[in-house]
Amino acid sequence: MSGEDKDEAEGVVCRSIINYEKALTVQKEQLPSDHPDIARTLFNMGHCYVALTNYDQGLKLMTEALEICRKSLPSNHSDLALTYSSLGSLYVILKQNELALEYFVKASEIHYAAGKPDKRDLWITETSIRRTFS
Repeated sequence: MSGEDKDEAEGVVCRSIINYEKALTVQKEQLPSDHPDIARTLFNMGHCYVALTNYDQGLKLMTEALEICRKSLPSNHSDLALTYSSLGSLYVILKQNELALEYFVKASEIHYAAGKPDKRDLWITETSIRRTFS
């Protein structure tokens, strides 16, 4: 990616963060504090910060999203599995492989507990586990 393209991509991500912050402000005014929409916004903001290599802020936001998901969603909900898997990937980046494995396993358990797991989600999670320890 050229320098200009990288700058443009970062600009898009920064604008996304601004929009997510605005959405989060409205959501926090209108919704209960443990509403899944708030978790989704926090999760998306976290991904934006990870894309900007601000891993600490990404981790903070995604962990906050996970806590809301744990409170507000059924234990086998796909959003919960996605959040665990994404946190696992972030822990790989942070070279915290034991934590990464823990989160990947939780994501995998949710996929299987769902009864009819999405094969693509399972493949992604299990591939992430293998890559972490290969």
